[in-house]
Amino acid sequence: MVALMLSACSICPKATAAIDDEAKILAVIDQMFEGLRNRDADAWRRLMHEDGQWFIQRRADGDDWHTESTSTIERIMALSAESATVDEAYESPIIMIHGTIATFWAPFKARVDGALVQCGVNSFQLVKQDGNWKIANIMYTAERCDSQPRE
Repeated sequence: MVALMLSACSICPKATAAIDDEAKILAVIDQMFEGLRNRDADAWRRLMHEDGQWFIQRRADGDDWHTESTSTIERIMALSAESATVDEAYESPIIMIHGTIATFWAPFKARVDGALVQCGVNSFQLVKQDGNWKIANIMYTAERCDSQPRE
C-alpha cells in the first residue's frame, strides 16, 4: 500500500508543472489580447516570437474560405497604426502541452468599437524559451457570428 501511495505521488510534480505551465500560457494569451485592446505593440513584441507567422481563414457570406498570411512583425506594425478599439473574448480554451511546445484552441467573438464583427476559432502555437512561453504562430477562422462552421 505504501509503495502504491509513493508511486502515485511521483506524478505529482509533473501534474503541478503542467498546471503551472497552463496558467502561464493563459496569462500570455490574456496579455496578448490586452495588448490588442490597448494597441500595445511593445507588449506584442514581448509576447510573440519574432519569426512567427499568422494564417487567417476568412469566409464572407458565401461558402468559400480564403487564406491570408502575414508575419508577426507585419501584424505588430499594423497594430501600432490601428485606431479602432478591438476587443476579443475567447471561451472554453483547450491547452495541450508537450515539453516546450503548446497549443491553445478556443472559440472567440471579436468586437470593433463595441460592435460584434466576427466569430471563429483561435489556434495559437506557443514555444517555451528561457523558461517563458511565447506565441510562435497564430491561426484563426473568421466569419459572421451567425455562420455555422463548414468543411
